[in-house]
Amino acid sequence: MLLAIDAGGTATRCAAITEDARCVGFARRGPANPISSGLPVAIASLAEAAAEALAQSHTPPQDVHSVTIALAGISPGAALDEGIEKALLSHGIRALVRFDSDAMAGFSAGTAAESGSVLISGTGAAAVRVQAGHAMATADGLGWLLGDVGSGFWIGQHVARAALSHLDGRGPETTLTELLLATMARSTSPDTATDPSRPPQIMRILTSTYAARPVELARLAPLAFDAASVGDAVAGAIIEDAADGLCATLRAVRGAMHDPVVATGGILAKQPMLRRAIEERLCAVGESVNLISVDDGLTGAAVLALRATGISVDHTVHSALGASIDEARRLATTN
Repeated sequence: MLLAIDAGGTATRCAAITEDARCVGFARRGPANPISSGLPVAIASLAEAAAEALAQSHTPPQDVHSVTIALAGISPGAALDEGIEKALLSHGIRALVRFDSDAMAGFSAGTAAESGSVLISGTGAAAVRVQAGHAMATADGLGWLLGDVGSGFWIGQHVARAALSHLDGRGPETTLTELLLATMARSTSPDTATDPSRPPQIMRILTSTYAARPVELARLAPLAFDAASVGDAVAGAIIEDAADGLCATLRAVRGAMHDPVVATGGILAKQPMLRRAIEERLCAVGESVNLISVDDGLTGAAVLALRATGISVDHTVHSALGASIDEARRLATTN
């Protein structure tokens, strides 16, 4: 039995995979990015997802051959290695633990090819060129403080900035303000700070935003797409700028034009408006591409787990594996 984990900044997914490439258990837990969520939270999410997926497979822990973890964010090294091994052991899982990147998992989720590129926009954003099954070049993926242009955080931050600029008179009117305030009204505690020199709406936004972790601004990103879809110019400009940034990130690493390009992450996979904008920009500079969209990297993590044990994954195996994981996910959701 192999355990494959797609550990993201928002959610962690685990699949229990047999060596004939069938998914027999699935689990979903909370965030597992050790940088944005903290090491204890990441370790708990990883171990709990592994234990639940294994339990669903009705396989004893001693039969687990390896645990492959596709991780978002920069790994803190030995502290994570030791922490996850100890946490897995508490569930009876004593197995080889391998780490890979969320970019490799995202790429391998979209194609059985071993060369191409992957563009990610979820909580963070990055692009990676893959060659012969290995990551050869990376652009961005520098975290919310220093990069991640076009990510959920980046878009969410621009949504908040646009609304605040509207409210204090520095920027144009935008429907983002109303949408953001409606979101804040559901999450702000009654003891919102006051400042007689500022509109109360600004204080509501500030109180809610600064009470949360910075990366939680990513939850505001869908507001930009909602507003842009009804013609809001400010929201439309945010989406255009995000597309510019992601296009530049992809072009910095993209290899041969005929190689596949996978698009993944919670923002890019769920927002066709953004994918189309990127495709249009690439077409305009003679680099036409049809982005292969995948919802997450779980199938890719399973592909990496199988290949690490010497099992070949061609197009037929890849397709069957993805269908098996989708079915296990569906059953877990409905039960």
